[in-house]
Amino acid sequence: MHKRQLRTDERRVEELTEENNGILDRLIGTDQRGSRSIPRLRSGYLPARQYPKPTDTLRWINVTNGEETLVSVRHAVDYVLYVNGNHRISASVRDNIGERFDADPRYAIVPPKPPADEGDADHANLEALLSFLGETATTPPPPEPSPTISVHVSSCVQHSSTTGWPTQTPPAPST
Repeated sequence: MHKRQLRTDERRVEELTEENNGILDRLIGTDQRGSRSIPRLRSGYLPARQYPKPTDTLRWINVTNGEETLVSVRHAVDYVLYVNGNHRISASVRDNIGERFDADPRYAIVPPKPPADEGDADHANLEALLSFLGETATTPPPPEPSPTISVHVSSCVQHSSTTGWPTQTPPAPST
C-alpha cells in the first residue's frame, strides 16, 4: 500500500514481512479490534504524507495466473477486513467487495449484453465470414434470417435488401 515504488535495497525482506504482519494484525484485529483506517494501519511504518488514500488505485498482478487488474486501496482493505478477517459485512459494503482480493467490482469489465438470438446471430456471422473469405462452411446453413438481423463482418460488406445476407462489395479504386 505504498504510493511510491521502493527500491529493493531500501528495505529488507524481514522489514517488509514485519510491516505486512503488523498491518494485517491491525486490519484483521488479531490483538485488538480491526480497523479500516489507513492512518491507523500505516502508523509507525511510513510518514503520514506517504499514506495512500482509500480512493487510490493499485495495479495488482495475480501470481497464480499473471492476470493484471486494478484494485482500489478501499477494496483491498475491505476485502482483507471482511473476508479474511471474517467480520460481518454490512449491506452497503457487500456490493463493493469482489469475489477475490484482486477482483474490485469498480474496475470489472462488464461484457456487452448478448442479443436475444445470440446463437442465430453467431451462426450467421460465422457463415458470412466464411463465405466472404471464399471458404465453405462445415455446418448446415441456418434458416432464412429475418430482415432485422444485422451481420457485421467488415466495412466492405453490404447487406442484400431482400435476404439480409451480406454481399461482397468490390474494393474502392486506388488513388
